[in-house]
Amino acid sequence: LGEFVLPYDAVRTAPDPRLTIRFLRPLPSALVWLDHRLFAYDTLGPHLLSLLWWAAAVLAAHALYRTAVGGRAAVVATTVFALSPTLAIPIVWLANRDALLTLTFGASALALYVRWRRDRRRAFGLASAVGFGVSALTGEYAICLVGYVAAFELFHRGESGRGRLIGTLP
Repeated sequence: LGEFVLPYDAVRTAPDPRLTIRFLRPLPSALVWLDHRLFAYDTLGPHLLSLLWWAAAVLAAHALYRTAVGGRAAVVATTVFALSPTLAIPIVWLANRDALLTLTFGASALALYVRWRRDRRRAFGLASAVGFGVSALTGEYAICLVGYVAAFELFHRGESGRGRLIGTLP
């Protein structure tokens, strides 16, 4: 009684009844609340909103690709991204919509970050910091953005180590 079995009976463990898992996802939580206020228990509305978040994520990814690589490569990359089967789960499973929010705000923040590093305009730096902050409000997926910033700074040519370190500030 009370036994939890992982798929394929890989591991068996008895969970502690006092165990509580809570995720810090304030923005998706607010959107779920809004879904229930607007649509009650109807699922069509929330699924349409997930589809709109998918479109926003595709547009944000395109902005990132266009900023990072430009032109035709951005169109190809956006097409591959938009048709990726990995995006099907967040579209159809409403509890995973937070991934679409993180993609939208994270890709936008990364695009602004690349522009800031290239143009050195303070507005882009501040906007990227806000974008990363909003992305962090979408959940733990936002931690992945650290890897992209680190990779950008690691392979950014023509700058000293100090300049690259300063580049990670947003």
